[in-house]
Amino acid sequence: MYCSQVNKSDSFVFNGFNAVTFGTRDSLIALLSGQRIQTWRHLAGTHEGARFVDEVVPEFAWDTFRQNGYVTVFHEDTSHGSVFHNRTTGFRDPPVDHNSRVFMLAENASAKNCHYTEHMHKVFRAWRKSLWQEYQDKSKFMVALETDFVPAGKRADRMFLETLKWFNYNFVSNSTVLVVTSGHGLINMRVGLSIQGRIEARNPLLYMKFPPQFLKKHPAAAKNLRVNRNRLTTPLDVHATLVNLLNFDPRCLSHSDCQTGFAHSVLQPMKPHRTCADADIGPHFCGCATWWELQAKDPLGVQLAQAAVDYINNLVQQESPAPGLCSRFQFLKVKRFIQLKGNVQEFKPNPLVN
Repeated sequence: MYCSQVNKSDSFVFNGFNAVTFGTRDSLIALLSGQRIQTWRHLAGTHEGARFVDEVVPEFAWDTFRQNGYVTVFHEDTSHGSVFHNRTTGFRDPPVDHNSRVFMLAENASAKNCHYTEHMHKVFRAWRKSLWQEYQDKSKFMVALETDFVPAGKRADRMFLETLKWFNYNFVSNSTVLVVTSGHGLINMRVGLSIQGRIEARNPLLYMKFPPQFLKKHPAAAKNLRVNRNRLTTPLDVHATLVNLLNFDPRCLSHSDCQTGFAHSVLQPMKPHRTCADADIGPHFCGCATWWELQAKDPLGVQLAQAAVDYINNLVQQESPAPGLCSRFQFLKVKRFIQLKGNVQEFKPNPLVN
């Protein structure tokens, strides 16, 4: 699937795509709002006084597109673990014109992964195709999030390939930009503790496909995409690209003066030596960081581990409803000690601060 669809002149895989935060919800908010919100999860929770997501996040991309006459769709293949309803109060107002959540809530009582005799994966893709055909004469902005019902292994790969073929062979691709991305790579279980897991947590997939006629009409955009696919990019840049497409100005394709702030459209020139600081990526999330393997018995490692255990025990004690109700963690040993070499610029003293 990868080779048959990606190795085309109108398709681009961004090898330098770097996460700006961990977790599907925060990554999706960064992509859809253009903001790396640090405090929103504390505001839009399930606690007393919690606010709705759309009260905390000022504007999503689907709001911008709907204001410009687009039909908006948000499709998610789960309800019990919904990205905007799991541990939050969700939306006050319907976020889009067509939302799959109502259907998914009704399906909770049915057999897992199936709607009658059809696998939910097929049901969802058929639903999206029907919406596309229903609004053939209208512009559409669709967001599809698949987490629960994607079958494992080759079966999922085959189903995804069928969708891409439909996209290519039904003239949809002539007027549509397709973005395929993920929150992270394989990080579950022991893989997440390995160096490979750290890389995959910070470097998810970003694949973009543009209409051939658009690239032919704007060769400068095609050139920028070919160059930028090997430069540092983030979910914030994806949002900037969506806004750029909505308010497209060909004059910005040849220079970077149109770029302001941390987010840059991939259709426009990007700095060849863009750093994580330039892209608003914190040291912990920066995939360019250097890791050093140290001795597990290093006294500093033991001291840090004990401090972490003490910190957790203090938090548990503070939150415990009654003294002595919760057990305390005991430090045993350090199995692995890795040191992160941070960006020197992060630790330079600020001359403006005493």
